[in-house]
Amino acid sequence: MLDLLSLRPLAVLLLVVPPSAVAQEAQAISTQSRPRPELTLEAALVEAFTRSPTLASAAAEVEEARGHLLAARTFPYNPELDLDVAERKGLAASSTDRGVGLTQQLEIGGQRSKRVSVAELEFSSVEARFQRERRLLAASVSLAFAEAVATEELAALAETEAELARELLTVTQRRFEAGAATQVDFNLARVSTARSERRAGMARAATDEARSRLAEAVGLDPAAPPNPMGPLGLPAGEPAPLAELVQEAMAHRADLQTLVEERLAAEARLGLTRAERIPDLAIGTFYGEEEADRILGVGVAIAIPLFNRNRGEIAEASAALERAAADVAGQNLAVRREVFSTLSRYEAARGSAEQLGEQVVGSLAESLGLLERSFTAGKIGLSDLLVFRRELIEARREHIEATAEAWMARIALDLAVGRLPVPASASPKANSKGLPPTDPSSETDQ
Repeated sequence: MLDLLSLRPLAVLLLVVPPSAVAQEAQAISTQSRPRPELTLEAALVEAFTRSPTLASAAAEVEEARGHLLAARTFPYNPELDLDVAERKGLAASSTDRGVGLTQQLEIGGQRSKRVSVAELEFSSVEARFQRERRLLAASVSLAFAEAVATEELAALAETEAELARELLTVTQRRFEAGAATQVDFNLARVSTARSERRAGMARAATDEARSRLAEAVGLDPAAPPNPMGPLGLPAGEPAPLAELVQEAMAHRADLQTLVEERLAAEARLGLTRAERIPDLAIGTFYGEEEADRILGVGVAIAIPLFNRNRGEIAEASAALERAAADVAGQNLAVRREVFSTLSRYEAARGSAEQLGEQVVGSLAESLGLLERSFTAGKIGLSDLLVFRRELIEARREHIEATAEAWMARIALDLAVGRLPVPASASPKANSKGLPPTDPSSETDQ
C-alpha cells in the first residue's frame, strides 16, 4: 500500500499555500540559480515611458505642431524696401535719379486668424494623439507584465506537479521492489513522472518567453529579461454600469478626441481656403528725386482673381471635412463596441476565476482527504490517485489562467474607457519640453 506520508507535505503545500506564494518561492529559487533584475509594474512603466521610441516620436510630433502654431500666429509678410538709383544723361548735362519705396502686403479676408484656428486645432489633435500613445504603451506593458506573472504562477504549479510525481515514483518503486505493487503501477508512475517533467520544462520555457516579451515592451534587453515582482490576483472593485462606462469613454477617450479635433480643424481649414479667395492688398509709399524734382506718393495694388479662384483647394478641403466627420462617427461606434465587449469579457473572466477559486479548487482540496483515506483503506488504486491528481492540477491551472484573464480584461476595459493611469515619473523628455505632465492620480486620458 502506498505510503502517503512522503506526499503529504507537498500536497498540503499545493492546497493550502496560495498560488502567488508558490510562484514567489519558485521564483526565489530560480533567481538564486540565475540572477535576474527584479521589476515591479510601476518600475516597468517608468522604464518603458523613458525608453519608448514610439512615445519619443509622438512627443516630437507635439513639438512640431507647436512650431506650426507659432508660425501661424506670426504675421506672414514682412515689409519690402525698394531702393532705385538711375543715371540720367542728356545732350547738355547728366543727373542722377534716386528713389526709395516701402511696400506692405496685407490680408484683408481674415486669413491669419483662420490659420491660427487651424493650427490650434491641429495642435490639440496631436496632443490628444500623444496622450493616446501613452495609454497604449501603459496597456502594452501592463499586459506583458500580467502575462509574465501568470507564467511564473503556472511554472510554479508545474514544478509542484513534477515534485509530486517524483515523490510518488519513489514510493511506488519501493513498494514494487518489496512486492507490494505491480509492474503496471510502477510503469504508470514512471510515465506520469516523465509527463510532469515535460510540462515543467515547457512551463519554464514559457516563463522565459513571457519575461523576454516584457523586457522588449519595457525597452530592456530581451536576452536578459527581468523577474516580474507582484502577486497575481483579481482586480479590486466592481466596474461601473455599462451606460456610465460608455459615457466616460465618450468624454475621455483620447483617440476619439483626436478625431474630433481633426474634424474641427478640417472645418476651419475649409473656412481658410474660402477666405484665401480674397486677394491680398499691397500698400506702398515711395519717394524719389528726378533732377530738381522731388516725388512723394502712395500706391495700392491688388490681385485680380481671374484664373485662380482656389476652387481646387476648396473642393479638397470639403472632401477632407466629410471624411473627418465620417471618421468621428465610425470611432463613436467603435468606442461603444470596445467598452461593451471589454466589460463583457471582464465580467465573464472575473466570474470564472471566482467560481474556480471558491468552488472547483475548494471542492477538490476537500476531496483530497477523502481520496487519501480511500487509498489507504485500499478502496482505490494508483490509477485513480493519478487521475484525481491530474484533475487537481488542471483545476489549479485553470484558476491561474482565469485570474490572469480577468486581470488582462480589466486592463483592456480601463484602456477602452480611457482611464488607464500612467506613472508619475514617466516621460521626462516630454515633460522637459513643456508637454502635459503625467499625474498618477489622473484616471482619464484628458
